[in-house]
Amino acid sequence: MGSSAYQDLVAVAEEAARAAGRLIREWIGRPRTTEAKSNPHDLVTEVDTACQDAIWTILSRAVPDSSLLGEESVAPG
Repeated sequence: MGSSAYQDLVAVAEEAARAAGRLIREWIGRPRTTEAKSNPHDLVTEVDTACQDAIWTILSRAVPDSSLLGEESVAPG
């Protein structure tokens, strides 16, 4: 991978991280639903899922043949 391609991927990763950060900031102080996944200490909120979806949307647009293994979309266990 050339330096330019690497920098492009870094820029996409930064865009995805910033999008997730904006979502998190929007939800600060708002009520949210929390669910336990595999045990009472393994929690997920709609904010977690929304952030993962936003990241996936940005990454898949930039690198259509990519795959994403996200914490919130994996079955517990």
